[in-house]
Amino acid sequence: MSATGWIRWGRFVARRPALVAGVGILVGVLAGVFASQVLEFKTSRIELTGADLPFARRFLDLEEEFGDLNRIVVTVGGADRAEACRYADALAAQIRADPKRFAGVFYRTGPQELGSQTLLLLPTDRLQRADALAAQVLPESAEGGLSALLSGWAKVVETRLARGEAGGDSDALLAAQGERVLADLRSTLSGQEVEHTPFDWIPAWDEAGYVWTEDGETLLLLVAFQEDPTRLDFRMTSVEGLRALVEAAAPAWPTVEVGLTGKPVLEVDEMATYKTDSVRASVIALVGVTLLLVLALRRLSAPLLIGFCLALSVAGTLGLASFWPGHLNLMAVVFVMVVIGLGVDFGITSWAATTRPGPLAERPAQRSRRRWGRPDPRSPSAR
Repeated sequence: MSATGWIRWGRFVARRPALVAGVGILVGVLAGVFASQVLEFKTSRIELTGADLPFARRFLDLEEEFGDLNRIVVTVGGADRAEACRYADALAAQIRADPKRFAGVFYRTGPQELGSQTLLLLPTDRLQRADALAAQVLPESAEGGLSALLSGWAKVVETRLARGEAGGDSDALLAAQGERVLADLRSTLSGQEVEHTPFDWIPAWDEAGYVWTEDGETLLLLVAFQEDPTRLDFRMTSVEGLRALVEAAAPAWPTVEVGLTGKPVLEVDEMATYKTDSVRASVIALVGVTLLLVLALRRLSAPLLIGFCLALSVAGTLGLASFWPGHLNLMAVVFVMVVIGLGVDFGITSWAATTRPGPLAERPAQRSRRRWGRPDPRSPSAR
C-alpha cells in the first residue's frame, strides 16, 4: 500500500473509530469461533519432520500397505480364560453391529481361514528348520506329486543313513516328522481330521482360534476405526465409542480386565492432552500478563483493554491458521503462548504513546487534526 493509501486509511479510522473497532471485534470473535470448530491438532511425529523425507515416506508406505499397524488394540485379561473369550465374543459382536464407528474387528481365526499364510505366524527358528527340511525333500518331488514326495522323503533318509551323515537339526526334524506325516496322511485318506497342523508350532496358539500374547494370559482384539472428518481427530469417534462400550460392559464382567492401546488410542489421547494443556496455558498466560500490567501500571482499564485486544489478535491468528495450513502440530501449539508474551508488547507501546509527555500524548481530536489534516468528527470544531 502506498503512502497515500495509508493516509486515506488513517483518515477513515479517525472518522469512524467506533465502526472500525466494532468490525475488528466481530472479526476476532468470528475467527476464534471458526478456529475452535475447524482447527486441528496433529500430534503425529511425521508432522514435525514432514512427509517428504525418505524415512518418513517409507514409514507411511509401510503403514498404508500393512493397515494393521494402525489399529486399536483391545487387551482382555483375567483369571478365567474362558470368561475372557466370552467377553471378547460379546465385544466383537457389538463392534460389528456398529459400522458407523468401526470398520471391523479381528481377534480369532482358524486354520481354514489362514491356509498357507500360517507360516507367517511361526517363530523364526521353526521357519529355519522347516526351510532346511524343504531343501532336502522338495527337489525329489518337484514333478511327481504325493508319491514322489514320499519316495523322495524315504530316499533322503536312506541316503544320509548310508553315508553316515545323520545328525543335525534338519535330520532330527526329518526323522521326527516322518511318523507324523504318515499318520496324518492315513487320517486324511480315511476321512478323519488331521491331528497335527503347523499351528502346533505357534506359541500360545488357541485351538479355538483366539489370539493371545506369548504368555497366554492376555487376549488381543484388533479394531479398525472409521474416519470421522467432523471431529478434531478423525479417529476420536471410534476411540470414544469403544471406550463407551468397554465402560458399559464393565459391571457385567467384574473379573475381566480390559485395556485400550495402539497408535490410534495413543495419538487421540495425546491430542486431547495437548489441546487441554495448551488452552489452559494460554488462558493462564493471558491472565498473568494482564495482572502484571495492572500491578505495573497501577490502573485497571488500560491493562484490561490491552488484554482484550491481545485475545482478539490471538483469535484472529488462529482463524487464519484454520485456512492455512489448517492444523497445528506439537511445536506450533507452544508458540501460542509465545505470541501472547510478545504480542502484549505492542499494546504496551500503544498505551505508552498516548500517556507519556510530548506530541504523542495529545488528545485524539488534536492528533487527528495534526496528522491527517482534518479534525476528529466528534470534536466540537468539526461541527
